[in-house]
Amino acid sequence: MASIDVLYSCSSCHRKYALEELSSAQQLCKDCRRKYPSVQCKFCQLDFHQLDSTAHESVCEQCSKEHRQYGKPKNCSICNLLTAFKGDTCTRCTHSRKKYGPPIKCDTCKLCCAFVKSDESKKKVDGKTLCLLCTLNYKKTMFKKRQRELEKSGISNKKQKIERSEDEHRKVEVVDPFNNEIMQQLEKAQYEIVALQKQTSPRLRKAGRGQ
Repeated sequence: MASIDVLYSCSSCHRKYALEELSSAQQLCKDCRRKYPSVQCKFCQLDFHQLDSTAHESVCEQCSKEHRQYGKPKNCSICNLLTAFKGDTCTRCTHSRKKYGPPIKCDTCKLCCAFVKSDESKKKVDGKTLCLLCTLNYKKTMFKKRQRELEKSGISNKKQKIERSEDEHRKVEVVDPFNNEIMQQLEKAQYEIVALQKQTSPRLRKAGRGQ
């Protein structure tokens, strides 16, 4: 019996897609990700797509939910972000501490707010141990770098096409004068032949009358 592919709804347009086509955080399809602006949450500092155009503040769904439930947050004792809605640590750091153990120093910001992740996770950030914000900044930097490389590659390919076109044009220009020169030589030779024929023609007529 053939397997049936499971489809999931986009949280905005509700059209069905494969899970890998939806964003992991908000489950938005590609079209909706383009439609709604990407903004930064004023609490957790994470980027998200703001679906509500009437919202006065940029607050992600998770922080908005905790804010309604627990009230105004304070700075987390681990990541120092304004995300501790309940207790001294934020939900994310509380979960990470249970899963990975006590926090350690981040290789970039040097603050004790990173957690020991798997080797597979480290490979994504060049083998470094990074906190959440430094991980996001690293990925943004690499994304922009790849974009510049792609743009540079596109410009380079376009330049190569132009150069090839110019080379072909120059080849035509080199061939054309050569052909023109040959034609001129042929025309000159034909003119000389006609001139010789005119010169020899009276002599032949005189020779014929002499006979």
